[in-house]
Amino acid sequence: MARKLTVVGGVVVLALLGCGNTAQGSTSAQDGDTNLSTGTWGQGGGSSVSSSSLASSSSSSDTIPFGASPVWGSASAKLTIVEFGDYQSPYGAEMTQIVDSLRSLYPTQIRWVYKHFPMSLHTNARPAAAASMAAQRQGKFWDFNSALAPHYFELSLDVYSQVATDLGLDLVTFRAKMGLDADNIARMDEEYALGLKFGVTDAPTFFANGVQMSQLSIGAVKTLLGN
Repeated sequence: MARKLTVVGGVVVLALLGCGNTAQGSTSAQDGDTNLSTGTWGQGGGSSVSSSSLASSSSSSDTIPFGASPVWGSASAKLTIVEFGDYQSPYGAEMTQIVDSLRSLYPTQIRWVYKHFPMSLHTNARPAAAASMAAQRQGKFWDFNSALAPHYFELSLDVYSQVATDLGLDLVTFRAKMGLDADNIARMDEEYALGLKFGVTDAPTFFANGVQMSQLSIGAVKTLLGN
């Protein structure tokens, strides 16, 4: 069931759209691009939530598995934010700037997880997602994610290759892995279905410690961290 966090007057409010329990992630630290663990983060519950309760939630079977998703940050971080994203979304491009700012502001307090949610109306979202997966295989997902965001309106094979070149990726390997092959499609479909399961209907959608956020902003995250 879906729940959303809203910050009102500096107070974090959890809008209860369903019922469920909170859950705490259970992975080891993953500071790179590829997460090979079976970590999860669960949904929240209740009528309100504080920054302290976000950091110390109890276990639940209703969790968001990290799977093959890229992870940035430590498993000991106070806050885990999972994004379901679409590279052709103008709002997604705007939110990437905020994510990058938050990564810089709170390098040890937030762990980030990215999942693909390519919407059907965006015909270039899947090829872009596949390109980011190719960058992830070379340990450059987060750099690629940031560099590709401004190109949301002009996504193409040439753009993906140029971004990869600028980041110093091995282009032969990148181009060989950036296609819509069976493995890439299967992962996209799996993550898209996972998003639907957790109430995602649009991209980007963010979850803070398993609770769906009404918005992502520096102020909202600062409140969640208790800073």
